[in-house]
Amino acid sequence: MPHPPRPPAFSHGTISLLWALGLGLFIFVGMLSISISKGPAIIVSIVCAAVIFFAVRLFGEDAPRGQGRRPSGSR
Repeated sequence: MPHPPRPPAFSHGTISLLWALGLGLFIFVGMLSISISKGPAIIVSIVCAAVIFFAVRLFGEDAPRGQGRRPSGSR
């Protein structure tokens, strides 16, 4: 039985950007839905998107498989 095709490899920066754009847009639409004017909604959503981008970029990537932490007793 053939194995399923592998998904394409995307850069972690691209994935971080997609998360930031998606969640920033979600925050913007959510703020508009609770009657906050467009000016503050745009500013807050851009700031949130920037924070989300850097958080996902810095903390969102898994460690490579071969470089896990070794137990302290073994060498």
